Amino acid sequence: MESKELTKEEIYHILFFLEEIDRGSYGIVKKVNNDTCIKIYYKDIFNTYAKRDINALDEDINLLIKVYEDTSSDKNTQEIRENERKKLEYLHKIGLVKRVLTYKGYMIGIEMNYYDDYIPLNKARNFLEKEDYKEILYRIRTKLDEFLKNNIFPQDLSRSNILINIKTLDIVFIDLDDCYTRYEDDDYLAKKPLVKQSLFDRCNQKYREIERNINK
Repeated sequence: MESKELTKEEIYHILFFLEEIDRGSYGIVKKVNNDTCIKIYYKDIFNTYAKRDINALDEDINLLIKVYEDTSSDKNTQEIRENERKKLEYLHKIGLVKRVLTYKGYMIGIEMNYYDDYIPLNKARNFLEKEDYKEILYRIRTKLDEFLKNNIFPQDLSRSNILINIKTLDIVFIDLDDCYTRYEDDDYLAKKPLVKQSLFDRCNQKYREIERNINK
């Protein structure tokens, strides 16, 4: 997948001048335009970064690069990084992620599609007719089944992580790059049927919670 190397000045501009859309334990999301947004990860280097000197960025990144190199031969670490690569490739394939953002070669975030006419499902109920609920649930179920078929298990499935266009009723799942979404391969799941069933059950339980909340 394509990557873009950011300059220190570009990072500074993203952090301090772009409109903030969302903020959480994972990082911060900034709007670039009506088609694009940027998620800068707090993980490791951007935790409370807005309060720090931008010039400290090089020191932080150099340390992380050293840690990355020192652990590159560890088998578990290799598997984690390979899963991360597969995850981003899949999100790129389905159109959620445009490219990876790096600084000095280290990934610090992603560039994503921004859905200008979409709002979170937990807020959309105020603008929807009750007869639309059945169609919305059908589309959520269809999209979730597509993920499960491809061994993608969104464990943090919630109404705030599902966007909807209230005019067309189109839906989009977001935050699939977070650490709560499991990306597994067929070989692993074939060897771990109980794990597979547990992941299916968890996703279906989350769907039923959404279904109950919508139908209230």
